[in-house]
Parts: sequence; C-alpha cells; structure tokens
Amino acid sequence: MWAIVAIIIGLIAWPFTSLATAAITAVVAFLILWIYGFIPVDLETDVSRVKRPGLVTIWVSTLDSQEALQDYLSAHPDGFRSDVGFGPIDVDAIEYGTIDSNLEAEIRSSLRGSIISTDLSDRISKISQEKYKSFVLYYDLDYSRLVIPESPKEGAPLELLGTFQYSAQESNDAAFHELAEKAVNELRAKTLGHQAAWGLGNSDRWDLNQDDGILIFTFPDKVVTCEAQIIGSFDASKGTWLWAWNNPHVEKSLTRHATQVLKYGKEHGYAKLTRAEWKASQEDAWQMAAIATLLCDAQGAYRGPAGDVYAFMTFGKPKIQKR
Repeated sequence: MWAIVAIIIGLIAWPFTSLATAAITAVVAFLILWIYGFIPVDLETDVSRVKRPGLVTIWVSTLDSQEALQDYLSAHPDGFRSDVGFGPIDVDAIEYGTIDSNLEAEIRSSLRGSIISTDLSDRISKISQEKYKSFVLYYDLDYSRLVIPESPKEGAPLELLGTFQYSAQESNDAAFHELAEKAVNELRAKTLGHQAAWGLGNSDRWDLNQDDGILIFTFPDKVVTCEAQIIGSFDASKGTWLWAWNNPHVEKSLTRHATQVLKYGKEHGYAKLTRAEWKASQEDAWQMAAIATLLCDAQGAYRGPAGDVYAFMTFGKPKIQKR
C-alpha cells in the first residue's frame, strides 16, 4: 500500500522537477510512510459497525479483570513482539472480557459476529482454563499493514489461544430480531395501558431514589410510585448504549434485571445483550429496555431524560396515591 502511495507522490512531483528528483521523492515518501507504520495509533475506525469477514486473534490472561488487562496493554504497546507484522495497532479493534464461568461461551457472546473456524473448542480444551480470569480479542479487519500481534513477549500475562476466521454478520440475527420484535410489541401494548390508566409519560416530574429503588411520577392530582430497575443508559451526544451492570454510578441492587438480560445473552450468543457499551440509536435503547421488560416480566419501561443521557428503566406494579 505504502509503495503505491509513494509512486503516486513521485508521479505528482515529476511534472515539476526532473525524473531523478521525482524518483528520490518517491523513495523518501515510501521510507517515511514505512517507518510511520510501526507507530501504534488510534485509528478511530468504529469497527463494531463494519460488516465483513475477517480474522480475530484471541488470548487468555491471568489478570484479575478486563480493566487491569486494558491498563497493561495501553501502558505497554511494546508488550507484543514487533516481528509479527507492520503498521499501526488499531485500538478500536481490541476488546476485553472477564471469564466468569464457561470460557468458550464468554468468548462467543463477546464477539462482533460468529467464528467460522471449527477449532475454537479444540484450542480451549488444550489449556488450563481455571487459571485464566480474562480474555482479549483483536480484530484484523483487513486494513493495510494492520498489526496482528500474535506473539506475547515472555513474561506477559497473556497466552495465545489462536487466530480464527469470523463473520461480522451474526449467525443468530434472525432469532434475535424475532425476540426484539416480540419484546417491542409487548412493551408498546403495556405502555398504552399505563397511559390510559394513570398517564404514563405525562407527569410533571420523575424521580428515582437509588437507595430504595422507587421510581416516582408526580402529577398535579396524584403521585404514582413503583419499584424500578435500571437497565442501561443512552448517550445521545456519543450515540452509545451502556448496560447498567457496567455503570459504576448505578447501585448494584438496581442492576438485577440488566444482569438477568446479560445471562440470557450469554446463553444464546446475543452480542448486543453482552457487550458492555456499543454504538447505538435511541431505537436500539428502547429495544434493550423492551427485551428486559419481556425477559424479567416487568410491568413496563420508562426513559428518564437527564441532559444528553437517558436512563432506561423497567418498573413493577404502579401504586397510585391521590394528592
């Protein structure tokens, strides 16, 4: 790739100088580009939206958490051998996960698609799973000169599991779409019922006390209260969805429904239900709230605005008190 770019630069320079000077310009440009290729940079590629087959390299780690692993990798960009390839390391192509129980299930549920290779189970069976606490995924999306760091340096808390072919299109898309459609339709019906019964969405204000988990809707003539669970939040300024179980500002007692959805997502391999944070629209956020309402048998869902961030909650049976 860099050679082609260098040749183009030389051709552009040719009309304005001699052939020899243009050739020297092309060589110098190639050397600069080639050297630049060794520098790790954030390419900001938003690869979660890229839909095409590729390779994913997977390691397991003895570190206690994905946060510790992320700190290690970001602090030590030379933690991988430099002889595995050329080019910038795309930090957007790296993801981390914690191994809670079944390693293979955790990896498959965290992937941005489905592994095509059939040897993942065989590779996992050859390692001592009990000593590993987290894993890292590195996606090669076929960018020119993108490093595939397959060989951790000796002493690094990583062990290579392997490089596998994967498809960015999830194999269970149809099943997930069916689940989401059913959930959204049921939530829509429940919402219409609450609107007719006590005016959901028309209150003067709403409040949520995280200490007791009570969601309060205040009207001129009544106060409606119900037990609530925080499912996640949608950040309109960034266009991202964040699950409540990964939000340090949410009390753990209010993440039971979100955690139940996470468990279901891992069991069925639904990436949107297991990835902590991902690019999303407000429609996606309502879809996640609807799925939580369905799976957790909640009475309904509510979106609480707070500036550019919207908190999505499920709630239980409403209690109406006249003022």
